[in-house]
This record gives sequence, structure tokens and C-alpha cells, in this order.
Amino acid sequence: MSLIKGFVLILTENLHNSDSCLEIPKEFDKFALAKPLPMRLSAYIDHFLYQLELEETLLSCTFLIIERFFKYISSNNIQKLVFAALTISYKAFIDKPVKNSTLERIGVLKKGELYALEKIVIEWINWDLEYCRIEEIFELLIEEAKEEEIFEEEKESFDYETDFTECERSESFSELSGFFDV
Repeated sequence: MSLIKGFVLILTENLHNSDSCLEIPKEFDKFALAKPLPMRLSAYIDHFLYQLELEETLLSCTFLIIERFFKYISSNNIQKLVFAALTISYKAFIDKPVKNSTLERIGVLKKGELYALEKIVIEWINWDLEYCRIEEIFELLIEEAKEEEIFEEEKESFDYETDFTECERSESFSELSGFFDV
């Protein structure tokens, strides 16, 4: 099971169209991109975890932060918002954090931008990270990923379950009959 998959699925379910997010507070303009990054969100998160040699379990903490922003998430601000939440979780749980300049390179941010983004997120959640719900969130992300895998398996089995017996007897495949002895 992939926590990344569950995390991204829940976020995309809560993703709003940029035009419909008219109630986005002014300070969230710093998270907006002119257009979404070409990298899928799951790859963006995986890249962060890989570069810092972190476990996916960090996503449970990140989700506790990001869930408070569901009504403000759009396709233009999701990457920076998720990245700010990831770095806050990382800094809260890891004893040997790296410099902000390194994190900014990993997150494709401008110099000094990470501090401003983290400050907005921390102030918005009133410095309350609600870590008492980590196990509940972990289970939620796992369950969401399992449901998606079951759906994908059912979809694949449905797509490939075809009865070819009629096709084998059909004369409509005459162009193929040149390759086989009848």
C-alpha cells in the first residue's frame, strides 16, 4: 500500500477549480502558480521523500496540516501548499533538518520563498499540528490506497475479460487469415 497514493487521492477529491475558489484569502496568493507544475503531485511528493531519505509515514503528519486547507486548494496552488506542509512536518519530526535553500531546490521554489510559505501555513493553523490523530490518518490513507487498488484491479479484469470464440470463427478477420493455415 502506498501512503502517497492515498494522500494524493484524497487531495484530488478535494481539489477545486481555480475559478470556483473565489473565497481564497489574499495571503494564499503566494502559493499560486501561473499554471500547475508539469510534475504529477505523487511524483512531486515522492521526489521530496526520496531526496531527504524519508519514509512515507511523514504523510500522516502532512495530511493533518493540509486537511485544514481543503476549501482553498486549487490546481494552481496545490504543489506549493503541499510542499509547505511537507517541510513543516519534516522539520517537526526530523532531528537533522537541512537548510531551507536545499529544501527550496527540492521543491522548485525561489530563494527565500519557503520561509514565507511556511509562515503562512503555521499562522493559519495557529501552530497546532494535532498529532494525536496520526494513527487515524495513517489508516485513512492506507484504506484510500487499498480502495483505489481494488478499483484498478476490477477495471483491468473487466477490460481484459473478452470472449474471443466468436472472433475466431468470424470471416471478418480475413486479413489475418493470410498468416495462418486454415
